[in-house]
Amino acid sequence: TWTPNKAGKYLIGVHVKDKYSNERLDNYKYVEYSVQGSLIKTIVLDAGHGGRDSGAVSSRATGNIHEADIVQKITIKLGNLLKAKGYNVIYTRDKVDNYNYPSITQNLEDRINVANSIKADLFVSIHADSADSSSAHGYGAHYSSYRPRLDNSGVYMEDDVYYDRTPCDAALKSKVLSQLIVNEMASLGTTNRGIYDHNLYVTRNALMPSVLVECGFVSNDAEVRKLNGDTYQNQIAQKLYNAVTKLFSI
Repeated sequence: TWTPNKAGKYLIGVHVKDKYSNERLDNYKYVEYSVQGSLIKTIVLDAGHGGRDSGAVSSRATGNIHEADIVQKITIKLGNLLKAKGYNVIYTRDKVDNYNYPSITQNLEDRINVANSIKADLFVSIHADSADSSSAHGYGAHYSSYRPRLDNSGVYMEDDVYYDRTPCDAALKSKVLSQLIVNEMASLGTTNRGIYDHNLYVTRNALMPSVLVECGFVSNDAEVRKLNGDTYQNQIAQKLYNAVTKLFSI
């Protein structure tokens, strides 16, 4: 089976040879075939934090569970689902040095460069949230209408956050995916905290649709126990998978 991996025109030929014939070829036919875009979607999955950055840490009562460990497991589960469906999956933690980076910003730049350098079709960053209040719970998704590397028309600032009144296609698709994600996760039985247009580093600097998902609160003892469990991680991964595949079917 041959699958084209980039847009363009292809010439597909069939050669027919009769095994009893002395001719080199007895018949042939060529058909021109146009591919509008890549048939193999490349998705970069970014498990938040990692290395010397543990991310949020749960209470001592729950065993000081690290956000970085939870989201890595969810990310791998999501990646396995996507790869089984034929998607090309790249993990940022396999590509960047999470121990020797000079700054958090540089580490984030390295992560987003993984996606930008290969012209990925989608970037998904997976995190778990934290709050001062131990009662905070629920999930949400972040995208950025502001894309300084793609389009600077219609940009304005409000409360120290950049927005774009005329968002580019990548930004529009990011918003669609964010909504698909929270819609899918609604059946998990926790609070939908909605979608947010925040110019987070990895969402605003991506050259493709990009979202950052907050799967729940590490600071909430009951929720972090669920997040640390294999069953709930599988459920989250399935919901994210559903949202991604729906985006590509639109």
